[in-house]
Amino acid sequence: VAVAREPPSGPWPNWEAARLEEPLHKALKRGNVRKRQQRQQQQQEQEQQEENRRSTADEGERYRGLAREALRPRVGFLTSGCFSGREGFGVGCGAVQVSAFMRLLQEQRQ
Repeated sequence: VAVAREPPSGPWPNWEAARLEEPLHKALKRGNVRKRQQRQQQQQEQEQQEENRRSTADEGERYRGLAREALRPRVGFLTSGCFSGREGFGVGCGAVQVSAFMRLLQEQRQ
């Protein structure tokens, strides 16, 4: 069987009529795509900054609440402190309020 190497004869399709007519996609041009990406990035950064502001405000409120509700009453303050390798725990020098310290000692004895 011989295979014809020439295209078959007959009416050729009208390629111009078969071509789709589409409007220009200006939104997909490179410059417009870059601008859109930059706007999206700026919006994300603004949202992130607002979220950071809200979270830092919440943390501040939380820490203020902790300051009001301390785990232990304040009896004094340290002037210096460090970890002692010899003692195996932290040591420090400071001042203690006698009345608050005596109250704590009495509570521990009970």
